[in-house]
Amino acid sequence: MLVLESGTGNFIWSEGCEYSCFAGNNYLGFLTTNSCTPIIPILFNKPQDAADLSGFLKEHQIIAPFVNYPFKTAKSIVRLTASAAHNDQQIHQLLAVLEIWKKTRPERMH
Repeated sequence: MLVLESGTGNFIWSEGCEYSCFAGNNYLGFLTTNSCTPIIPILFNKPQDAADLSGFLKEHQIIAPFVNYPFKTAKSIVRLTASAAHNDQQIHQLLAVLEIWKKTRPERMH
């Protein structure tokens, strides 16, 4: 799993769940789950907010699809996927873009 190493700001791969898998997203205030998988959902109350984030990420060369369920759900999801192929620079770029989106759209956070 991908984790943010305490005190360094570096991302590392860890076999255990002793670290938060989503430290970066939680630090930024995004609502997500606490499961230890490479799939990191960002949850929203409104489908349009999730679609807007997905589009914003795409404009910044980051693919994170908006999951558009064919039925009504309590939350809408933008699906991030981390892999061993992602390096620290790419993860930090993702977090920087998420931070920009958050600062320009604080009313859409959940």
